[in-house]
Amino acid sequence: MNENQREWVIGVSFLIIGIIIGGGLLYLYSTQKVISSNSSVISATLIIDFGNNKTMTFKNVTLQNATAYSILMECAKPENGNFSVKATYWASYDSMFIEEIGNVKNGENGKYWQYYVNDKLPMVGANKYYLKNGDVVKWVFEKSEMS
Repeated sequence: MNENQREWVIGVSFLIIGIIIGGGLLYLYSTQKVISSNSSVISATLIIDFGNNKTMTFKNVTLQNATAYSILMECAKPENGNFSVKATYWASYDSMFIEEIGNVKNGENGKYWQYYVNDKLPMVGANKYYLKNGDVVKWVFEKSEMS
């Protein structure tokens, strides 16, 4: 390899390394931006509809980094609503799957726990849905719209 070829290979190598490092830094910056935009403190409402004319409502729940899952878990604490929640992490979806709320289990009478935010059914796991100030989260025990 002559001197010109060697300089060309070194130059291209530095260019590729620069692109890789720059891409990595851009990714870290954009990820941090998403995380910081979700780190604000919000106030939201949680409604749990057990499907048997029994509901629980928690207004003005204040949380940081709030998701549809975290507001449910916050309200389940003994000092708040004092009800049980059973959930399983599904690695293939990187999401939490709610199996039971307040001793009401998925599959009873063909019904399952589903959540809505502002009356819309999100297509993402509850731990992936970040809430905004004023959102209304409703967990409903019902027949699935997907079945």
